[in-house]
Amino acid sequence: MATKYGGPVKFMESVLFGLIVIAVTTTVAVGGFLAFRRFVKADYLNRHHDIADPMMSLLGTLYSVLLGFLVAGAVSHFEEARHTVHAEANAIANIFRLSYGLKGTQKENVRKLCREYCNVMVHDEWRQMNQRKEMSAAGWEAYEKLWQTCMKIDASDPRVSNIQASMIENIAITGENRRERAISVSHDLSPSIWLVTVFGSVIIIMFTYLFSAEKTALQCWMIGMVAASLALIIFLLVIFSQPFNGIMRIPSNAFSLNLEIFDRHLILERNSQ
Repeated sequence: MATKYGGPVKFMESVLFGLIVIAVTTTVAVGGFLAFRRFVKADYLNRHHDIADPMMSLLGTLYSVLLGFLVAGAVSHFEEARHTVHAEANAIANIFRLSYGLKGTQKENVRKLCREYCNVMVHDEWRQMNQRKEMSAAGWEAYEKLWQTCMKIDASDPRVSNIQASMIENIAITGENRRERAISVSHDLSPSIWLVTVFGSVIIIMFTYLFSAEKTALQCWMIGMVAASLALIIFLLVIFSQPFNGIMRIPSNAFSLNLEIFDRHLILERNSQ
């Protein structure tokens, strides 16, 4: 998983961030409980268990359903963004392979632009998406140049005409996935969703204060586990809601792989001549 989503460094960053979030949330929750018990005694709470228990069950069920939908939606959005990147890289690889059917400068120009596109993705656009939440101008320029070059191919030969049609189809796929990625880069969960999520977690934790265990230390441990569980779920929501600029952001590995494949193809072609 570490390699898939950006290497061991990014994986460790996400683990460290998660541990910090859990530690802070747990400390605040337990500290709030101890402060609450200084003003409200256990005997008073015990008299209201029959009312608090069903209310806690109802509230916990409703909130767990809400969190489940939010996390499932965020994970789905993240996986769709990853699929978009792979489809875009695959389309560029297809264009490079189709260039085998061309000759002379047309063949060289298409290959050069495929490499240029992938280089821009790896060395420029991914950094832009991470830092500024936007696509790079160089990426759009490389895409337009590739489109124009394929449109200008001399397709008087029926065989070349079929190759050109396939190239244009793959360029269209590239453009569609670029637009999808542009939308994903600027996508953020609504502030109202974050407000409901955080405020709901606070309510759940505060509701646990209304119960009284025989041992205060045992109740502190249980409240800490509840707070840690809520923090973990919110942590998942944070990292999966930002596919290109979050902690577990999608890497540009698909385009790096394209560059390796292109170089391998060129070496094999030179050796076969």
